[in-house]
Amino acid sequence: MSNCVWKFSGKYGMAYLENRKLVDEILMVEGRPLHGRDVVLATYYSPGGKTFAWQVRFSMANWAAVSRALGLDVQ
Repeated sequence: MSNCVWKFSGKYGMAYLENRKLVDEILMVEGRPLHGRDVVLATYYSPGGKTFAWQVRFSMANWAAVSRALGLDVQ
């Protein structure tokens, strides 16, 4: 799997990110620190303990900005 984004509800979107820089960009769009409550919902680790992905919640109001940060074509 690679980076992806989806609508989670009418209020929130979700992003699965395999790049820490993108996580930071999404959180800047949200105006929240990396360790903000209810923002980083999951962190994925390899069997050796290395972090390789994050699942991040964001406001649907920021859908276009998040999509642009991920390099997605926003209409």
